Formats: sequence, structure tokens, C-alpha cells
Amino acid sequence: MLYNTKITITKNRVRVIKTNKKLEVGYERKVNRYNYEKASEGDKSDYSFKRALDNLVLTIDSNVTYYSKFITLTFANTILDYKQAMRKFNIFTYNFKRKFGQKLLYTRISERQRERGKEENNDGSWHFHLIVYINKKLDFKLLKSCWPWGSVDLKKVDNNKNLARYFGKYFSKQKSDIALNNNLVSHSQGLKRPSVIYDIDNFVFDNYKLLYNKEYTYRDKGLTFKLSEYDISDM
Repeated sequence: MLYNTKITITKNRVRVIKTNKKLEVGYERKVNRYNYEKASEGDKSDYSFKRALDNLVLTIDSNVTYYSKFITLTFANTILDYKQAMRKFNIFTYNFKRKFGQKLLYTRISERQRERGKEENNDGSWHFHLIVYINKKLDFKLLKSCWPWGSVDLKKVDNNKNLARYFGKYFSKQKSDIALNNNLVSHSQGLKRPSVIYDIDNFVFDNYKLLYNKEYTYRDKGLTFKLSEYDISDM
């Protein structure tokens, strides 16, 4: 299938990409494959990393709710073994389901505490950053009881529709580690994906806030992308 217009819809945003030439569906993945560079130390190219960051933001933006929270889980005792840290995290999700009566839906970034590692002369204990997707107010004491191995921190973000961009900062900070281990970024099963439609020109966005317009040109291919993004949230 060939297209000139690609529309991506999440709960909060609509992104419209128009091209001056017809492209095949899946073109981005083809570009990603040919632009993927993996050096001996495992670095990804800037292009593929930006694509991964964009996919992260779109996934979060498709699932975030009014009650969503940004949570950090840390260990009181240093844990350097990632498998050991993940066993604790899996117990946490089990405890959450048992105590809250619902499965925990989340996006997670695993990160080492580098500053702590400098003090302890190691690589840094693991900890987890989460966005949880919930449909009711979160009882903090009950949440804390699900994680008995250290501290639970809830961060306040000015508006939940900004959680995706806020969380993306942690993703960017972990660029080198994530390139070496894709499992450091993960999502629970059952999350919604952005809706994508092609060559539909009867969408009207006059009533929505325009977030930005950008244009990209690849001179060697004579290809131009015009990108517009609109805020459609009611949160």
C-alpha cells in the first residue's frame, strides 16, 4: 500500500505527516534498518534512538489516564544483579494485583544509580522508573506495602498529558545502556497502541491546539516530510 498522508492518533495527540512522494507502508522501518549502526560498544545511531524514543512517547500517550502516576522504586540494599532486581520487580507486580485487585499496567525504565555507585565503588544499584496506568486514586500506603525492599517515590507532574515527554527524559539519559540492553525499557502486556490511518484527508483540526509544525527534506532522495501535531486531550 502506498500513501501520501499518515495520521497517528493517541489519547492526547494527533500527528499528521504528509509527503511529496508516495511511500510504502512500513517505510520508516526500512529507513531504520538501513540507518541502524551498531559499533563494537553497542551504540545505536541517533536516528534509530530517536525512533525508539518516539515509539516510547506514543505508547505512553496512548495509555495515560487522569490517575496515572510517575513512580520510582529503589532498593535499600545494593543490588547489582539485574536478574535479581527483576525478580523483586515481578513480586511487586504480583503484590499489586493481589492488594489492588487489578493487574498493574505500566511502562518501565530500569536504571543504575550511578552516583550511589561512585560512593560504593561499583556500577550502581538498580532501580526502576515507572508510569502506571490506573483508573482510580492510588493508595500510597498500600502501594508501599507492595515494595518492601526500599523506597517508593511518587513524582508530581504538572499535567498527566505531559508524562510521556517527562518520562522520555529518563529514556534519553539512558541512551548508552539501553543500546546495550533493550530490556531496560519495557511495557506490561495489554497496553493500547496508537491508531494509524493512511490517506484520509477529511480530518479537521481547527478546534484543536496546534503544538508544532516541522518540515524535513532528504535532498538525496528528493523527499519532503511535513509534520504537524495537535493536542486533542481533554484531561
